Amino acid sequence: MAWARGTMNLKPGVIRLFQLSKDFNRYTQHQTHAQVWICLMDLPWEYWRDKILREIFGAVGKPLITDSATQNHHFGHYARVLVNMDLSKHIFEDILVEIDGYAFNVEVIYECWPQFCSHCDIIGHNLSN
Repeated sequence: MAWARGTMNLKPGVIRLFQLSKDFNRYTQHQTHAQVWICLMDLPWEYWRDKILREIFGAVGKPLITDSATQNHHFGHYARVLVNMDLSKHIFEDILVEIDGYAFNVEVIYECWPQFCSHCDIIGHNLSN
């Protein structure tokens, strides 16, 4: 049952499970996933419903938690969600939101971006280090 859930919210942290491989060696593991708070700037308030936010943030990764201001519809300049994302994949600077023949771009801001080396796929340092 725990394996089926994948990512679990432990409040205040999040745990991500992955399958243990034969001859597991923690030094050779390449963890490319991290939980990052993401803000969508100037998102119109009619898109602040949970289902719609999950679909939009799903373009970047797996939405985990919506912050309290966004959840309580305290409309401001951005909607904010904690997303489990694969840092080895394409990182979006904006997201195209389409609905009923209407489309617009929304700027994506990443908070506390972890260092990630695209050469060896390891979180904790970057390529220049």
